[in-house]
Amino acid sequence: MQCEKIIPSLLDPMNKIWSMPKWKYLASRDVSQLFSDGQFLEMAYHVVEFCEEQLIKRSKAQEPGGACDLLSVALLRPILSLVLRLLHSIHALWDQEVDLLPELERAKCLSCMEIAASLEITNGLYVIDNLHKDKTGALLEKTRQGAYNVLGLCTSVQGAFSELLDNLFVRDFLSNDIGSMELRHLVKVIRLVAIPLVQNCPFNFWEPWTVDFLRSPILGVCEYRLHYAWFDLLHQGGTGKPYFYGKLVGSDRQIKECKHKLLLAFTREVSDLLRVLALAEQNMESASSSLLSFLVRHDCFERMRMSLLGYFVDDETTMKAIPFCHSLTRLAISDMSVRHSIVSDLLPCLIRRLDISFRVQFNA
Repeated sequence: MQCEKIIPSLLDPMNKIWSMPKWKYLASRDVSQLFSDGQFLEMAYHVVEFCEEQLIKRSKAQEPGGACDLLSVALLRPILSLVLRLLHSIHALWDQEVDLLPELERAKCLSCMEIAASLEITNGLYVIDNLHKDKTGALLEKTRQGAYNVLGLCTSVQGAFSELLDNLFVRDFLSNDIGSMELRHLVKVIRLVAIPLVQNCPFNFWEPWTVDFLRSPILGVCEYRLHYAWFDLLHQGGTGKPYFYGKLVGSDRQIKECKHKLLLAFTREVSDLLRVLALAEQNMESASSSLLSFLVRHDCFERMRMSLLGYFVDDETTMKAIPFCHSLTRLAISDMSVRHSIVSDLLPCLIRRLDISFRVQFNA
């Protein structure tokens, strides 16, 4: 049977990971020794990579959940638990309170030329393959991205929300760590986790997942970052706080251009998330019973400034935002708070967008 080959290939590297003495340091957040160990990091990456590959195969085959034991909730639970623990440890490397070994500090540095090349060929999703010169940095980024993809793919597994994702406190893992992420990391979370979540979340799980996860961690952090960065860029010529972008290596001009590219990629991804929310709303028979309406009723857009859409200065972001703006207009018919947002913020922003002197040009 297929599972007779799958289970040993998973359990062997998992057993090696759990039996390593250095694993105990996770309790004290001393993750430096763990990820500076090349053998540990490679084993962690291969476990995540294998889970990701199997879930991708299932997704492409469009098989129903539970078609293979690997994809059953029972077997996914211990695997996902390990993936979450590894992911939390990687997130901790970006916590300013964690003292890192020099090799891990170097692994977090990014070449502006590498980022520019990657963003251009991946439509904004920064990837590492054959670009990152630091092996540890490449493995960390690929493990992180693979883990996010595993979480996103799990949302399409039958019974995942009731039997798997809730029980493993996935929301807590991501919510507690999201504040320390760079913009490029948030792009990955939105594209690989948040968007599949919106597309697959059952109606009876809207409140715990869309309100508790999308509202404060995702939309809250995104709105703050975008408002601060775009306001700084449009009015003061800056690009927001340095930790938004991480440790960039290059000339002053390269760093400034790289920040512009990362900010644009992030803005477009947030706009795409709003587009997906809007399309889900348009597929409902009644706008008042839609997911977007549900989020509005729970004040998920209580600070819905147009910085969330980059003030429409970018054409691609603006195009993606059209379905969202259309859905807001529909909701405004019966919702006074949405009507107020449109009149006081959306319409003035669109009028300013028509002024060509307000537009900002990027080499993106």
